[in-house]
Amino acid sequence: MYKQIGVIVVLLLGMSGCGKSTPESAGASSQPVIAGEVTQASYDNAVKEILAHAIVLMNSATPTEPELDGDIGKIEALLALSEKNDVDKERTYEAPLMSTLGTLYARKAANNSTDPRIAGALIAKSYRYLDKAISLHPQDLMAKVNRGLVSAKAPDFLGKAEIAHEDLKSVEDDADFGRLSPDLQTAVKQALAEVDSRLAKSGNGK
Repeated sequence: MYKQIGVIVVLLLGMSGCGKSTPESAGASSQPVIAGEVTQASYDNAVKEILAHAIVLMNSATPTEPELDGDIGKIEALLALSEKNDVDKERTYEAPLMSTLGTLYARKAANNSTDPRIAGALIAKSYRYLDKAISLHPQDLMAKVNRGLVSAKAPDFLGKAEIAHEDLKSVEDDADFGRLSPDLQTAVKQALAEVDSRLAKSGNGK
C-alpha cells in the first residue's frame, strides 16, 4: 500500500551528461546524518529531510557528481543505521530509501554515459537497489514508480522495457494512483505510453 511519508518520488529528467566519477559513492558526508541520539523520531525526521532533498536534486537539469554522491552517501548511512540501531522496525522507509538510492545511481550512470565501463557498473548497482526494494516490498507503490521510470529511460539494449511496462502499468492500475501528484500521474502515463510504443514496434507489445 501507498505509505504516507511525504512525496517520496524521484523523477529522472533528461538522462544525459558527461561527468566523470568512479562507480563507488565518493560523496559520503563526513558528518553524521543524525546529530545526537538515534531514535525513531530522529530517524524519521532525517529520512524525510534527506528524501526531500533528493527529490529537488533529481529534478535539477544538471545535478553534479558531488551532489549526487552526497545524497547517495546519506541514504546509504540511513539504511545502515536502520540495521545497526533497530529503528524503522516496520521497515516503513526501506523501499523508498532503496528505490531512491537506485534512482540516484541511475542518474550517475547517465552523467557518465561517455564511459561505458563506469556507466555499466553504475546502472548495475542501480538495479541492485531498485530490484531489492521491490523484492522486499512487492506492493510498494513508490518503489514501482522509481524502477518503472528508470527502466523507461534505460537504453533499449539493456532490455528494461518490459520491466518498465509491468511496473508503470501496476502503478496506473493501483487504487492509490489518484493520490499521486498530477505531475507524477502524467509522467507515469507518458512513460508507459512511450514504452508500450517501443514494445509494439519490437513485436513485444502488451
